[in-house]
Amino acid sequence: MSRPRFHRSLPAATAVAAVSFLLFLGIDAPTADNGLDHQLAQLDQRINGLEVQLAGLSAKLRSEHPDPRMEQEAAQALQEIHTLARAGDTEQARDQMNAFMEDYRNTRAGKQAASLHQELSVVGKKVPDEWNFSGWFQGEKEIDLNSDGTTILVFWETWCPHCRREVPKLQLLADQYADQGLQILGISKLSRGGSEEKMMAFLEANDLKFPMARDGGAVSAHFGVAGIPAVAVVKSGKVVWRGHPAKLAPAMLENWMN
Repeated sequence: MSRPRFHRSLPAATAVAAVSFLLFLGIDAPTADNGLDHQLAQLDQRINGLEVQLAGLSAKLRSEHPDPRMEQEAAQALQEIHTLARAGDTEQARDQMNAFMEDYRNTRAGKQAASLHQELSVVGKKVPDEWNFSGWFQGEKEIDLNSDGTTILVFWETWCPHCRREVPKLQLLADQYADQGLQILGISKLSRGGSEEKMMAFLEANDLKFPMARDGGAVSAHFGVAGIPAVAVVKSGKVVWRGHPAKLAPAMLENWMN
């Protein structure tokens, strides 16, 4: 079969323009040594590459210049998720957050939602099969980590001013709901110069009686803890809430314990 070639009647200027266009696309100019199929394959490959580049550019432009209507929709959707989380309906909040991040990740609201997204991603996760604490400061035999009841895990450090403010408040919850089976466990890695002496001094000064364990890092990682203070509420072996201890409302606790 004869090789395809430009028709003899094709004007010279048109032929030059066609060859120039092919070269612009990065496609070999037609010669006696490359057939039409080869040229079409090159063209298809080049078009696919351009489509990928165009999609990336479009996504970048949407990220840098989001549609105002989309921004408004994202803000409203994020507010609904916050409302669900504050009410303790964390599983629904988690599911809506996953859908939210698919649709609105590149909006301003999407960027603001990063921390809440991380917290909600832990909801439903099972507790570790083995806790692997590196030690205990107090109360090792006073807590049942495999309990079917409700347990508050608080991650904190003695050097953290917000921790020093919030952690003593948990003793009030421990006293108030002890008869309903609420357990509280403090967890510290003794980071940034923390020591057992500083820990014990803080526990004594604030009359903290609930168990306190030392974490080598594995437990914090399991519960997605990046900043402190942080709380994980566990019920019947899985996480039902993650967040800042100041946002842990008594009504939420009572709902989990009933």
